[in-house]
Amino acid sequence: SQYNLEVVRVEKAGAGQVYPQVGSVPDMDVAMAGNKKGDVTPVIQAPGDKLVFAEVLDAFPPHVQPFADVESRVRDTVVRQKAQLLAADRAKQAINRLRAGEDINKVAKDLGAEVKTSNEFTINDAVEGVGSATLFSEGFSKPAGTVIGPTPAANDSTIVAKVVAKVPADLSQLPASRDSI
Repeated sequence: SQYNLEVVRVEKAGAGQVYPQVGSVPDMDVAMAGNKKGDVTPVIQAPGDKLVFAEVLDAFPPHVQPFADVESRVRDTVVRQKAQLLAADRAKQAINRLRAGEDINKVAKDLGAEVKTSNEFTINDAVEGVGSATLFSEGFSKPAGTVIGPTPAANDSTIVAKVVAKVPADLSQLPASRDSI
């Protein structure tokens, strides 16, 4: 299509729905609440830089659903919650071991985690593969060698970070950049 639009029909969508092509969109649940047949939601930001909206084709009164209808959603929720608890526990283990002086690569390998090294960044930058540098705001006020986290990040991941170096501001560049500040 000219506008790269994709129409997806979802029968009997409800709160917590995982939508085809976009996944879970909590803001859609809020936008759909109380809508009547024929209503259209506002445009909502969904995961993956997608914009979505919905038209209510029919409305069904709230009711207790049979377990068979919700079993997979309940299972998915329980698995996700257990995974988050396990990730939080592993993050705490990593922090304790790193603060005790263990090698970051060994800790990551033992806990099944991945070590990523970023380029230097400022608070206004994005960290490749992670997101906004504001996730690491605690590290900007700490000395090199400080372990920070756990920090929740995208895709239900948790970050434990180590401040490797701090680069002081280059004040000689201040006059040249004064107008842009």
